[in-house]
Amino acid sequence: MARGLTDFDPRALQHLRWSFLSCSSSGKPGLTAAELARRIGATKAQIVAYENGRTVPDPKRVAELARALDVPPQRLMRTWNKDTWAIADLRRAAALTAAEVQTELRISAKVYRRFEQHGIVPPERGIFLDELAALFGVSYGAVNRAMDNTPPVADRRLRADQLARELVRRYVDADGPWREPRAKDELLEELAALYGRSLTRLRPVLANMLRQLRQRSVLIQREKVVVKYDTDPARRNRAYGTLSQLSRNFSRELDMFGPRLESFHRTRQPSDVWQVFVDLHDLGARPGGVWAPVYLLAGQDTTRNLPGSFARQVHFGDLPAVQLTQLGLGHLRAFRHLYAALYPAVRQPASPAPASPAARARGQLTDNQFTLPGHQERFAVPAHVMLRLQEENELRGFAELPLSPAMALVLGPAASGSLPRPRPRPADTAPPEAASPCLPGAPEALGAPVLSERQSTVGAENDALRRARLAHQVIDALAQHPLGVESGRVARALGLTADQLAPILTMLCEEEFAVVVAGDVYATGPALDRLSAPGGVSLQIQHTLDLARDTIGAAVYYSRYVDGEVQITHMAAGPITPPVNEWVDFKAAAHASAVGKSLLTQLPAGMRADHLARHRTARLTRRTITDPRHLISTLGRIAPNQPVYDLREYANRVVCGAVAASTPTDIGTLALSLPLASAHRLKAATQQLAHKAVPILLALLISKTVPTGPDDTHPAPEPTTSTITPAGLQRLRAVFRTPLTTPQDIRDVAHSPAPGPHLATDSTSTSLYLFEAPSEPTIATGEPHLALPHTYTTTMTTPATDFTSAPHTTWRGHNRPDRLLVFRTQTTSGKPS
Repeated sequence: MARGLTDFDPRALQHLRWSFLSCSSSGKPGLTAAELARRIGATKAQIVAYENGRTVPDPKRVAELARALDVPPQRLMRTWNKDTWAIADLRRAAALTAAEVQTELRISAKVYRRFEQHGIVPPERGIFLDELAALFGVSYGAVNRAMDNTPPVADRRLRADQLARELVRRYVDADGPWREPRAKDELLEELAALYGRSLTRLRPVLANMLRQLRQRSVLIQREKVVVKYDTDPARRNRAYGTLSQLSRNFSRELDMFGPRLESFHRTRQPSDVWQVFVDLHDLGARPGGVWAPVYLLAGQDTTRNLPGSFARQVHFGDLPAVQLTQLGLGHLRAFRHLYAALYPAVRQPASPAPASPAARARGQLTDNQFTLPGHQERFAVPAHVMLRLQEENELRGFAELPLSPAMALVLGPAASGSLPRPRPRPADTAPPEAASPCLPGAPEALGAPVLSERQSTVGAENDALRRARLAHQVIDALAQHPLGVESGRVARALGLTADQLAPILTMLCEEEFAVVVAGDVYATGPALDRLSAPGGVSLQIQHTLDLARDTIGAAVYYSRYVDGEVQITHMAAGPITPPVNEWVDFKAAAHASAVGKSLLTQLPAGMRADHLARHRTARLTRRTITDPRHLISTLGRIAPNQPVYDLREYANRVVCGAVAASTPTDIGTLALSLPLASAHRLKAATQQLAHKAVPILLALLISKTVPTGPDDTHPAPEPTTSTITPAGLQRLRAVFRTPLTTPQDIRDVAHSPAPGPHLATDSTSTSLYLFEAPSEPTIATGEPHLALPHTYTTTMTTPATDFTSAPHTTWRGHNRPDRLLVFRTQTTSGKPS
């Protein structure tokens, strides 16, 4: 039989068989040995042997007996000594083999053997103990007690305590300034082997614990000096009392060093789960407090990994909500400093601002809370989600995001102080567009994106990019009518109102993406020709920065995060708007400059921590933040799309502001700088600068360097440009019947077209527009039908008017071209290919 099932209780089996509620075939209550044997596929002799204690059943047979008697397997064990059971005893009491546990928990035999024999919890699996407790049918505390009863765990605690005291003597009691443990310290390597953790994970945790002991040791030494040398008896007596208290605390922390390290590595959570714990703590989602909707906290992969012993999840109707348990709250408070050392890029818990006594007495909701019909519980919206809701509310007049398949959260009408209110969602409608950027963990069925750690992913969709996509649709609508189209028709085609379209057309005209042909008629502008030229994207971005400089009255910069470094790619400055004196390379000063901090806030936590690890946070001015943890915490409190400021952190006489200008494949930012005397203009100027992110992203969209939709994450190739020499131009002039040199000529021929294709130029451009001939006259319909299939750019700087004066002859070949002839050349020999 199976080894180690000595806790099987024969008398319990006999008692359960006799007291079975069913009736046997003989009409007497209970089961006979033969009937029980028949139920489990055994013999009567085997059942009698089990009850007499001559034979011990294996786990499989115990499970069969428990099912036949309709009781848990633990009822067949001796439970008077269950407080001394180890993990193996819990498994056998659950009638499970090691192979069955491995299959249920999806772990390897080696991993489970290390856990059962040595008490080493698999790393990065914070719900392992909860899964094991559910599988064994016991409580979370029973699993912890069983781990403590495992002999290797007790040995490990004893050895960890010895190593901790040696580390204290080596680093805490050492003279001179504080030095963290060396990476190759043999004591650290032994501790890492004891807990089955990598040295890179264990070292920051140990350094934090030793640093706290070092701080207490310094205080003790200071009080000893006062006790020994101070001549004032009152101060000496106070110092003596303080010294006694500090010494007791130091001894207690030293005694708890090993158990604390053991408990932390037993229950340590991954960084994304820890961030959810922090958000729940900051919301006040704890026993007796508010609840947090699960879909607003994190993605589904993260919320599925929330341990049930630390976070309680409840469904209110079809709305899943979560709050910290008392055990989870204690875990957060006990290990917050260790998590800060282990995950420096994750925001740390803050003390939530309590509601005023008057508000609590009246039962009022705060700005981020709501209730559900039929439920008394209060639900809180995380701060970053609430901020996005308010931004959508100000932009559209309302904001809405799905909470569940049947419930949506609405904020409106437009007012910064509006409270969120839930309302039922129609079953046959998709979630509103305004909800998509606000919802971190919405179910996939709702069509909302599932975002990752802290929403700091590269190229997350932002408001500027959405506006740029809308402006791109307007340009596409204008391009379908090269002779111009009324704004009302564009609005109807795109489903926009006149008020929504008006600011877009104003921006397009200002940036030369569109021009006013006459009255309310718009057409595409010269910016499209600029973008089609080699290096056109850079030219258009520089054009936008020049306009921003002249409009705002400040030096303007466009920068990107490329290959792990900050790069300023474009700048617009002038005599009255001087640029910042780059006395320290911006690549090394990302922690102090508005440009760098704006880029860092858009990075995922891992990339942000990697950047700060590669670049020392040097002190440039007295306002520079040099503590990496403080800097990461400060950056973590900056919401997406929120401006970032440099208030004399990079240079004493300059203030700067920056706004995000990122795409799904690229992280960028727009920034400006002002002299200190103009610091009062910084906020208003930065708000003006935020509007310039739209034309820059629009230029990238048109040049196909940005995906045209959220699902298209691969940049499209650069479009090929067609160039033509003056000789080739003269040949084209001979081919086409009618030269068109002015917008009026183009309008005239559109309504009274001559047969054949046409070529159009104007006196201010070196571009040639080749129009196909319409298939039928358009006088009756009054609608221009000319198409614009190709644009040719001359390779010389000769004005287009010089070409229009060339003589034009009619086509004399036998095959007159009814369709456009395409000429392409890259040479200047005079012969088009």
